[in-house]
Amino acid sequence: MCDNSDDREAARSRKFLSWFDYYEHPSTKIIQVPNNFDSEGLFIYTTLLVHKKNKLIKDIILAYLDLTKEDEK
Repeated sequence: MCDNSDDREAARSRKFLSWFDYYEHPSTKIIQVPNNFDSEGLFIYTTLLVHKKNKLIKDIILAYLDLTKEDEK
């Protein structure tokens, strides 16, 4: 999650994602799953990093997406 105390969280999120993409190599064993969401008017930037060979990868990603889903109104 990016710090949102100075209204620069969007820039930090873009920078992190660009670094990850730049340094990613075909042999990289870590994947990223970004999921940004709105929580009571506060936009939150998050990214899950998980090892590709994690036996629980599907469960972890589903739990992350469930945890970061926007409140349905």
